[in-house]
Amino acid sequence: MPRTQEANEKIRTEQREKILNAAKQVFARKGRAATMADVAAEAGVSQGLAYRYFKSKEAIFTTLIKQATESGGGPAARIQQIQGTPGTRLALLISYILEDRRSNPGYSQILYQVLTDDSTPNDLKQIVMRNGKIIQDVMRQLIVEGQTAGEIAKDDPDELMVALLACFEGLMKRATMLDPKDAKNHFPDAKIILRMLKPEIIFENKGEKRLNRKGVSYDVGRVMMGSQWRPKFDPKQVHRELEIIKNDLHCNTVRICGLDLKRLEVAAEDALTQGLEVWLSPEMWDRSQEETLAYLKNAAEVAEAMRQRFPDRVLLSVGSEATLFSQGIVEGENFMQRMNNPTFWMNIQAGKHNDPLNKFLSKACQAVRQTFKGPITYFSVPFEKVDWSQFDFVGVDLYRDARIKNIFEKMARGYLVYKKPVMIGEFGCCNYRGADLLGGSGFIVVYGMMNDLLGGKLTVPSPFAEMLKVIPKVDGHYVRDEGVQAREVTEELAIFDSAGMEGAFVFTFVSPTSAYNDDPRFDIDLGSFSLVKSYPEKDTFKQIVAESAKQAKELGIDTAPDLSDKFANVIGKHGTTYPNMPWEPKESFRAVADYYAKR
Repeated sequence: MPRTQEANEKIRTEQREKILNAAKQVFARKGRAATMADVAAEAGVSQGLAYRYFKSKEAIFTTLIKQATESGGGPAARIQQIQGTPGTRLALLISYILEDRRSNPGYSQILYQVLTDDSTPNDLKQIVMRNGKIIQDVMRQLIVEGQTAGEIAKDDPDELMVALLACFEGLMKRATMLDPKDAKNHFPDAKIILRMLKPEIIFENKGEKRLNRKGVSYDVGRVMMGSQWRPKFDPKQVHRELEIIKNDLHCNTVRICGLDLKRLEVAAEDALTQGLEVWLSPEMWDRSQEETLAYLKNAAEVAEAMRQRFPDRVLLSVGSEATLFSQGIVEGENFMQRMNNPTFWMNIQAGKHNDPLNKFLSKACQAVRQTFKGPITYFSVPFEKVDWSQFDFVGVDLYRDARIKNIFEKMARGYLVYKKPVMIGEFGCCNYRGADLLGGSGFIVVYGMMNDLLGGKLTVPSPFAEMLKVIPKVDGHYVRDEGVQAREVTEELAIFDSAGMEGAFVFTFVSPTSAYNDDPRFDIDLGSFSLVKSYPEKDTFKQIVAESAKQAKELGIDTAPDLSDKFANVIGKHGTTYPNMPWEPKESFRAVADYYAKR
């Protein structure tokens, strides 16, 4: 049977990447003295095939230079769109650069050779030098701004730049002396270099605040592209879960999220009656701004009615991560269209989303404040520059991953600059080996599982494909590890506590559509952030399977494998800790409960 056009394109893309990856290793070792024969041998292909994709070794070398400069220079543009103090953003920029060079040491070796080899064509040297100047200009600007704000040591900014550049150049030179496979182990943590700038002064904790609000996110039915995240809404089950959240998880606040206002109202009133504080988060995704604003007005009426009955215990969010989930901020009718748009990250780096975002948020604030008289917030992502003057609380969804692990606390502290209490709207981790490396992107393991089930036929979006490479497998499958999630969540709670955050909501309590399975090949719960593992319920499992097939189609797959028989042994199962609940607590549930109980 002949291959489809899509299959042929997939093969061509994989072959091209294979040749480029091999060339990166070869040029890192041999410099421009490497030949096309060397590249072909490293890639395990014939020279003829290599020439089909690149007309010469110079064409390959030029492609690698462009990849290296785009990889290194991108953070400089991206960092300007991240909120926080100048010191926070400088620390993040340095961390990004080091992590990029650690992950791709071959690039460092090639760039150093370009700058030091007299035979390198001038146009290639100019590309590298322009990229370096962009990074240096941003660094110097942040140093000067940080000094003005009292965050950076009061040394001459040019001398500080000389010291930083000497570190980077020394690391690049050292990388050229090592095998690319070993070089990644010789890049230091960013915090070591940052000590030159005295970052401990920037982020000194004076202890004015502690984690006062101990919370969890509770989903009553978010809806994405027609997919209902909570297919079954049972008020009795909701009551029991909120009871467990208060008494066993030891929360004093809960963020209730979802689309349906009646569901939100029922859950919120139950939580309030039980003594919990409620952050009501009505979320209408992928609709026009006009529809969304009308929806928020209705939500404000619901919230105000509850606030009058429960004074000082109802707060309202006007949205979350609108750049990703709302129409009219960036191009795209729905989340998948926005993320798959090749200009998405380019526009984010240029900051083109911030003006339409703040215009929308201004309208949203005006719409809800006409009715709701309590405090309001918005839950942002770090690349959104929000005008916080119109809100009572600063809100941010903040996930830790390998790139920002060493400066995660500094990023959180950066939001204190707005002189308002800061709430972490979402944070957390999935429960498999390697999930801590990916943070908020941990859900992509499901793409890897689906690709394995389809025999590698799934065309995984490029950013996801790269991230999947860092997740280890054993015997051909991903490995469940609830300890990873438990450690990561409690470490992040301790960081937020130390950083002076007002409160935090663990994401999330329960995720009914992420069904647990004893067989790791079919354990969808691996990609879930929930504190409990869900068993599929008899009356909703078929709906979940149908919606999964629909989502698969969004990814370009006509039919997803029917896994119904794979879940036969867990459908309708209940937990042992709470026998009337269709779920069982994970290690993270107990870890969060212990942490909150001691606060």
